[in-house]
Amino acid sequence: MQTLKTQYAIVGTGAGGAMLARELSLAGKDVVMIDRGIDMARFSHMDEQELGRELYQEAGRYPRTQEGYAILKGLNVGGTTELAIGHGVRVFEDEFDSMGIKLRDAFRETEKELGVAPMPEDHIGPNAALLTDAAESLNMEISTWTKFIDFDRCTHCGRCVISCPIHAKWSANRIIDGLRDRENVRLLTETLVKTVTMARGRATGLYCETAAGPLSIKAERVILCAGGLGTPVILQQSGIDAGNALFLDIFPIVYGRSPLFKARLEPSMPTIFNEHKNCGYVLAPHVDVALMFQGIKGWFGDSPPYGIMVKTSDDNHGRVDRQGRVFKRLTGADKKRLAEGEKEAVTILRRVGVKPAAITVSELVGGHPGGTAAIGDVIHPNLACKSVKNLYVCDASVFPRSPGRPPIVTICALAKWLGKQLVQ
Repeated sequence: MQTLKTQYAIVGTGAGGAMLARELSLAGKDVVMIDRGIDMARFSHMDEQELGRELYQEAGRYPRTQEGYAILKGLNVGGTTELAIGHGVRVFEDEFDSMGIKLRDAFRETEKELGVAPMPEDHIGPNAALLTDAAESLNMEISTWTKFIDFDRCTHCGRCVISCPIHAKWSANRIIDGLRDRENVRLLTETLVKTVTMARGRATGLYCETAAGPLSIKAERVILCAGGLGTPVILQQSGIDAGNALFLDIFPIVYGRSPLFKARLEPSMPTIFNEHKNCGYVLAPHVDVALMFQGIKGWFGDSPPYGIMVKTSDDNHGRVDRQGRVFKRLTGADKKRLAEGEKEAVTILRRVGVKPAAITVSELVGGHPGGTAAIGDVIHPNLACKSVKNLYVCDASVFPRSPGRPPIVTICALAKWLGKQLVQ
């Protein structure tokens, strides 16, 4: 068995893992980053459809819960930051503050580093503008979410979810690329972490599998940043109870076909409807670009579809088992939120002239899995594991409940905060 030694072993290279690696390496710590995915450089020659099929699991088709709900999940260095639409919003700032996690400075630093900026009006595409005007005519409140996109470079291509072709959108790979030449950082790709190794109640490293055989990583501290679905599997395989209280930020997309819609891609979710109504969901113009690289023929056609995402904050009634199987039961409250949101989305589409027969509702999709190693349950407020010393978690699995909003900026801020705590 091959063996590596380091001060810090970080599992996952997404928002949390990449930010932590930089904070620790800049403080002079030796870091090994481990990811089961492949380096983004391997994708540089691919066209859109090929890229989409490689970035997402199961040849471009989404993995699913045992109940059949799709889950947005990629396996690549940089994690889901490469697949995100680019929203740069804060979540749970007050909740974390009440736990003693003071993120104000970390948020400010993160937003500056990621280039978080307001959504310009001229980046709202014609289809989204049509739906936004209709929502406003129905007295819905219109807002926008800030994004980590350089809008001076952005070409409005709408391809954020298959990585930005011109790097106008921030991703964790921007951090990783800056770490590649540092002597105290090592990146391991296509490496599957199986368990955290322990001795006398302390984490001592990781046991991994690679194409070349098993690998043992000896570390003074281990930090799991493998996401709301990956982290609880590693914890359970290591004998630590986790994986309960899963949320997915469940959403459908209500599509309509209309001759008024233009057959073109455009930035997704540029506007948000009724964000402050406290009804457990928001609405936003959106088209699932992934449908194209899944090989659906004639997706646009003569009468192109456009949609409205009904993004919900679902209840924590799900779990991930030690084999990685995902179970998700919709509660009565979940079903009520979905029904009300879909009804409002239909009303907006009808307002722009879409006929009832031309309206369809997509399958349910989980966008932001988390809650599976929550603070207070599996993790202390300092993000240390409650049952094993020298083991930390820093990803959406520590969230107390579904935010109903994109978590990337908050995960980055948590990682920045944790990194500073560890090197004090």
